[in-house]
Amino acid sequence: MEVIFSDRAYSSIYLETMQRMNDKKETGGVLLGHIDDEKCYILENVLPGHLAKRTIGSFEYDVKFVDYVATHLANLYFIKLDVVGIWHTHFDSIDIFSEPDRSINRKFVEQYGHNIVSGIVLVDEEQINLTMYDVCLKNEKLANIKIGINYIPEHYRKYCKRM
Repeated sequence: MEVIFSDRAYSSIYLETMQRMNDKKETGGVLLGHIDDEKCYILENVLPGHLAKRTIGSFEYDVKFVDYVATHLANLYFIKLDVVGIWHTHFDSIDIFSEPDRSINRKFVEQYGHNIVSGIVLVDEEQINLTMYDVCLKNEKLANIKIGINYIPEHYRKYCKRM
């Protein structure tokens, strides 16, 4: 699968990660967009919320916040956005999923009834790297990444009608 980020979604992930560099507590988000054939188009990133619980080894979303913001952002588009994936940080130089990560991935696949994409933002002293995976119930496969709104079909980028 190829994962294509809008500049806005990618920048949101980068900014959230940079803001967490000092405390090294995990963070993450929910990805909104469309899955079409072997491509996943990500237009929006929903942050975990101000009441998210963060630790050095894990985090939990502020579910009410995420649901509210995801619904709002999804409805801004002419073709409503779907939850297509999730991402989270690792500050320990390991860019593979832990067993708790795999469990969360499976829960999202079960909840939404289709493959999702799941990302790990690996953070070390020198750089930040995003690795994306195509995840189903049984396994995950490495996905290719592109960044740029022009890679996303125009019909997915259209906003809903104005008043």
